[in-house]
Amino acid sequence: MKKTFNCIAFLDEAAENTRVRLGDLPVREQVSYWRKRNKEILTEQKLLLRETDSAHTFVFVSRLQTLRKKKKAFDCVRMKREAQERIQAELEGKSPREQAAYLRKRSRELLEQKANQQNLRSHG
Repeated sequence: MKKTFNCIAFLDEAAENTRVRLGDLPVREQVSYWRKRNKEILTEQKLLLRETDSAHTFVFVSRLQTLRKKKKAFDCVRMKREAQERIQAELEGKSPREQAAYLRKRSRELLEQKANQQNLRSHG
């Protein structure tokens, strides 16, 4: 029996079309596109939830909304970005040699800090 519709090929083609369409856009515009698209999909799912009797099919929508409402105690991505910005500001205007020296120094400091933390853990 020959398939008339190949779901995997369809999804691959759709993904490739999206990559081509967004490929030339700056990152900020790509992020904006995905945020907008995500809202559209959630809206569609909410409408389906209201229109269908089989609400259990779309329970993940309410779970997703619950997760999004939770306030994070620690935001790893924000911390990483802040650290990158701080390092970039500290390296600005330095020569490649000065930048390398800075990075070696910070690396040594971090290794020492890690060793001290491990030492404290092992000695209670």
